Amino acid sequence: KTKMTVGLDYSLSMLKVAKEKNKKTIFVQGDALNLPFKDNSFDLVTVSLGLRHFDDLEKSLKEIKRVLKPEGKVRILEV
Repeated sequence: KTKMTVGLDYSLSMLKVAKEKNKKTIFVQGDALNLPFKDNSFDLVTVSLGLRHFDDLEKSLKEIKRVLKPEGKVRILEV
């Protein structure tokens, strides 16, 4: 199977900047509380400098778990 990278952000302005910088990634506007993806969609979910912006951390982490495949991994970078 072909693997692809999907980027998600709530902010349209951030997505526009990201799209200009990276043409190979698919970018989607969305909310971490209600991810617009099917269950078991991803092998890896990465959150970078984002946890502080989640309105409901527990619900957001449950959404991440929902979209991860059973053997999927999560990587979180916060400083």
